This record gives sequence, C-alpha cells and structure tokens, in this order.
Amino acid sequence: AAATIADYNGVPNVSHIKDKIVEMTHLNETIFAAGIASSHQAHKMKSGVYLNEDVLAQVCKHNVTRFPYEIARLAQDIAGGLVVTLPSEKDFRHPVAGPLLKKY
Repeated sequence: AAATIADYNGVPNVSHIKDKIVEMTHLNETIFAAGIASSHQAHKMKSGVYLNEDVLAQVCKHNVTRFPYEIARLAQDIAGGLVVTLPSEKDFRHPVAGPLLKKY
C-alpha cells in the first residue's frame, strides 16, 4: 500500500521513499523471522505438544509491540500525512465545519 501511495504521489523512485519502504519490509520480515525461528526451535513436551523456544518467542513479542507503530509512522511519512489528517465522516457532517470542508 505504501508503494502504491508513493506511486500516486509521483515519487516511487525517490531515494528516501525507497529507503522507507525497504525499512518497512525489514521490520515486517523481522517479526515474521522471529516467530518462525521460535517455532523451529520448539521442543516436544511429554504431553506431545510443542513449546516454542522462550527467548525467541519473547523477542518476537517485543518486536510485535514496537514495529507495527514504526511501520505506520513510515507509511504516514510516505503518504504525506494525508492518511492521518484527513477529516472524518463525522467532520464532514458537522453543521459548521462540514460545509467548509466540502468547499475547501
């Protein structure tokens, strides 16, 4: 989606935009890799169930609590802020602000 927005904005090949898209991919794949690594290193318990490797599972959990927000921030930078500052439907229906938003 971020690459499409960059394309719509006419900046798909600008270096800092490409860097942000690469960083978004890196963060996303880091989360995925930690989950896969934790699962791959799992060990079988006596009951027959598998228990993920604890340290890698905690690393994955830590990344999941941080990286999506950074990915969203980068997407907002690429979109030029429009995604987060666009008035809501409620704003457009407001008796005073609505007509002004529609006008401008």
